[in-house]
Amino acid sequence: MTYTIKNEYLQVSLDSKGAEMTSLVDKAGINYLWTADPKHWARHAPVLFPIVGKLKNNRYTYRQKEYSLGQHGFARDLEFEVLSDFNSSVEFLLKSSPYTKEKFPFDFELSIRYALEKNKIHIFYNVRNKDTLTMLFSIGAHPGFRCPLYDNESINDYYIQFNKSETAHIMLLNHETGLFERETAPLLKNEDKIFLDHTTFENDALVFKGLRSTQATIKNHKNLHSVTVGFEGFPYLGLWSKPGAPFVCIEPWFGHADFKDSDGSFESKEGLISLKPLQSFECSFFIQLDS
Repeated sequence: MTYTIKNEYLQVSLDSKGAEMTSLVDKAGINYLWTADPKHWARHAPVLFPIVGKLKNNRYTYRQKEYSLGQHGFARDLEFEVLSDFNSSVEFLLKSSPYTKEKFPFDFELSIRYALEKNKIHIFYNVRNKDTLTMLFSIGAHPGFRCPLYDNESINDYYIQFNKSETAHIMLLNHETGLFERETAPLLKNEDKIFLDHTTFENDALVFKGLRSTQATIKNHKNLHSVTVGFEGFPYLGLWSKPGAPFVCIEPWFGHADFKDSDGSFESKEGLISLKPLQSFECSFFIQLDS
């Protein structure tokens, strides 16, 4: 079911399937969110839970039992309950079930709240461990943004700007396997901009660990339209598109795909959050539109 929240600056549509944003429209009527055109990528802004990225062979072991779990987990494909629905905010809830426990052996509740504040939308994640065991999981966001926005623009007009200068390496992702190498590669040297072209993502996502920055903004040389993602507190940031596709994703993550030499043990997987029984984990990010 589709829900709409709005204020004088923004109107946002959301689907209870996956608790996913499906449009993000400014007061001029411009939709900044990717349209989920299946020719390129058939999603808008999926929620990644209880893993981010791929597992080696799409499998893992936990307490000597093997589980199968596809890329980015199952939350993005499941129907959420609606906890509250107001003019400028909506909250969704996903609870563990026999289906989820076949893939992920923990009892949990995941709530996702979207709330508008002027030209920003805040997204709040709350994960509650309802199990008697310590729960291991990842969570992340995968919003895609139309880039370019207009037909008379090209990807070469666009760049991503961080709010601090960075000297940063990227984690090397094998685009055939979806798994990380142990090596990294330098990308930024006391710089705050990544200039985009059709080759930027030819080797898959650009994945950063431990950036100084807390915001990344898609800007262009032709007008003042921009979209900023604020990701303070998130240890990983992914930037992704498909070569030639008219969108760019800015993805704040807690966790990442397996390394190619992973032994498959969930207990030793890098980047997972460890949450004690009956405890909660909270994080949030925002998206801001300017013009």
